[in-house]
Amino acid sequence: MISVPKTYTPILAVDDDTGLLLSVKATLLSAGLPEPAVVSSWY
Repeated sequence: MISVPKTYTPILAVDDDTGLLLSVKATLLSAGLPEPAVVSSWY
């Protein structure tokens, strides 16, 4: 899973658990922070 927003983001979350990454992303967004880039695997 690789998700990079179209606008600049100062936040990068990396983990091998996609469920955790989705939870981190939702938490950051609900706190009013910019959408993070998330990566769970390198292909």
